[in-house]
Amino acid sequence: MRTAAKNFGRILVCYEAGYDGFWLARLLTKVGIECRVLDPASLQVNRRARRVKTDRIDALALPRALIAIDRGDRHVCAVVRVPTLEEEDARRSHRERQRLVRERTAHINRIKGLLFGQGIRGVEPKLRSTSPPRQPARDILFQIGCGANSSGSMSV
Repeated sequence: MRTAAKNFGRILVCYEAGYDGFWLARLLTKVGIECRVLDPASLQVNRRARRVKTDRIDALALPRALIAIDRGDRHVCAVVRVPTLEEEDARRSHRERQRLVRERTAHINRIKGLLFGQGIRGVEPKLRSTSPPRQPARDILFQIGCGANSSGSMSV
């Protein structure tokens, strides 16, 4: 790339923004390569073709968008500001918390589903002091196939 920069004088690259893609923009800028990070949702897709936005379509649209942005046309797509390391670190803890909350919710739903399949309802695993609704012991014994004998006493 340095050889290309010496021969052509300027290198301009772009890519779509992602969760952790800003390190590349900082690295390229430090080396002296101009880098534009583009918002993936703002890239224009031909609506008449009714095609889904794929990587192949994006790969064809990115150079066109970069050339238009370099010419000064700001309406082609949105350029994302590259955050500082401190800003990215602040975002990282928030995103990690969001991921952990989603994971906890998935576990809770799975536990509730398994309990529901066993006939246990009303359990809230998120509460610290949760307990399933109490059933009389006689009802439980009848459910598992034990019952009262002819004398009226319980048999197991």
